[in-house]
Amino acid sequence: MNISDDNTENTGNKFSGTTSLKRYFGMADSPHAIRIITRRAGYNFGSSLQAYAMQQTLLKAGFDNLIIDYDEYKLRWKIRPFVHNTVYRLLQLFQMPGKFIVPELYERFKKRHIQRAKFDRFDRSRLRLTSRHYKTAAAITRDLAGCRACVCGSDQIWSPLLFDPVMFLNFCTGTGVRKVAYAPSIGLDRITAHKEEIRQLTEDFYALSVREEQGAVLLRKLLKRQDIPAMPDPTLLLEQHEWLEIAQMPQPGTPYILCYFLGESVPHDFISNLQKKSGCRVVNIRMYYNRITVAGEMLDTVSPEEFLGLVHQAAYVCTDSFHGTIFSILMERKFFCFRRFSESAANNQNSRIYNLLDSLHLMSRLCNENSFATTTELNYVESRKQLAALRKQAFSYLRNALS
Repeated sequence: MNISDDNTENTGNKFSGTTSLKRYFGMADSPHAIRIITRRAGYNFGSSLQAYAMQQTLLKAGFDNLIIDYDEYKLRWKIRPFVHNTVYRLLQLFQMPGKFIVPELYERFKKRHIQRAKFDRFDRSRLRLTSRHYKTAAAITRDLAGCRACVCGSDQIWSPLLFDPVMFLNFCTGTGVRKVAYAPSIGLDRITAHKEEIRQLTEDFYALSVREEQGAVLLRKLLKRQDIPAMPDPTLLLEQHEWLEIAQMPQPGTPYILCYFLGESVPHDFISNLQKKSGCRVVNIRMYYNRITVAGEMLDTVSPEEFLGLVHQAAYVCTDSFHGTIFSILMERKFFCFRRFSESAANNQNSRIYNLLDSLHLMSRLCNENSFATTTELNYVESRKQLAALRKQAFSYLRNALS
């Protein structure tokens, strides 16, 4: 598997649909553009690609938009990257002894540095960000003059475990700017922390939706209103060919099983059996914060664009990731989805996987370690019909909310 480890960039048209165009020519933020607030941080495929999808979906619906370049990182989120950067710089400063005395440490930090750089390039080249970087809600409020509406969504921006009032558009309060929620995820099956704050922050939304039906039930009960639909993740609103426009394909090679796990419960026996049955090699994507090991070839520097290409070219995909599952479906791969969380865990987020698979008639792809590793083809005919219906519903919701 040939994935580039250098710092070169190949994004096609350098300024196509990006904030780079605006910044390069010194253009000011459009006062009439819709603003988006969402999570992009964490060097995470799902966060980066859903932000891109939200942006592109609004453009397709006819709404100019900018993603608010908001500093999501609290102090505790900044410590690890700071330490990693410091260690890497020291290793570079003493490169020769570092390579020979602690070669594994040197390579590990080098790969982390490369992957961070690729994600940063994705932000710069793919996302239409505001020209200003914001650290507070008050600073965002000062720049909302002329803005018609703000959209929050998607990803787990409403999780009580990651509570941030900015993700509930608190900066719009009292401004006359329309507040619209598109498929933010609560991520849990109950709200225990910040319950009253969430109620107050959501009661003045012009249009309110969430990503999972379970979250919709929670908010309907909390706000005592029934007009809160569950909407599909924005990544589902772009069609396969639209994702392939930005995908970077791996070099041709023998067929592979792509593994992408974020949790510790990796089904090693299942993967081994699938490998024997299919004759494919195993390729494992490891992330900046999730260095999960699966026997096979390790890819430690994958960018969002390369991730799309790897999924598209895979013979099989094994994953416990929500967005890993989504892109397996969009690329119409033979995939196997595993539970990432214990059902009794306080942070159990399995409901979003269940909701996704059920809505697309693919619950049969939910597996466990003892499941049968089938190599039969998947029929996506019914899933395509369901996706078309979900997209129609989503675009209707957005046009009604923003027109």
